[in-house]
Amino acid sequence: MTIASNVMKYDDFIREMNQKAFILGMYNTTYENPHGLNDTTQNYSTANDLAILMKYAIKNTNFIKISQAKKYKIKNYIWYNKNELLNNYKFTISGKIGYTMKSGPVFVSSAKKDGKTLVIASINENDKFELHKRLYENNFKKYKRYKILDSNKISFKIKSKNNDHYYIKNDYYMLLQKDELKNIDIVLSENNNDKNLKVYYDKKLIHTEKIYVLEYKKRNKKLRDILFFWK
Repeated sequence: MTIASNVMKYDDFIREMNQKAFILGMYNTTYENPHGLNDTTQNYSTANDLAILMKYAIKNTNFIKISQAKKYKIKNYIWYNKNELLNNYKFTISGKIGYTMKSGPVFVSSAKKDGKTLVIASINENDKFELHKRLYENNFKKYKRYKILDSNKISFKIKSKNNDHYYIKNDYYMLLQKDELKNIDIVLSENNNDKNLKVYYDKKLIHTEKIYVLEYKKRNKKLRDILFFWK
């Protein structure tokens, strides 16, 4: 409430919340206030949308720092973090607890182990901490981290008539079970001068990676500069 009222106009803040939710792909979420309580309004969401939001939130280092704090003290007041996973599951990196009369207990958390990051969301689950811990252990064992796009190799898969060098800047990984690899499709998408690699899982778009071009003349100049440096 305080942030919403001071950052911008109250109604504008709610509109921005809904726009951001749509951009993130939270298509089954609607906000009518900034605090989430729905006693007199019609806020609603789904476990899937809450997981999407947590996936986005953990990219923010400030959010991670705040949500990992076990307690916060200012003057004579101390606030304790009610996320018990911070004490009971060492791989926990974040979590947010909520509750309304209509939803029951709501808990969204994230954990990282062996280079694999998972997000779990539950609604109306009283034993939420044990549930999340059990699901994390089961799924960390079940899923392997596969490199779907390799920035060091992808240029060899794209040919150009003018010998320009095409490349991507980032690797892209997915957590998959071995038998799910067959559901992955990588498609080259071209729109005018824009080129992208699109990763689909079971025909659903999962990721888009921009393709960059290093023109033939510029590439040769760059190579000459490198060779000159090493003379």
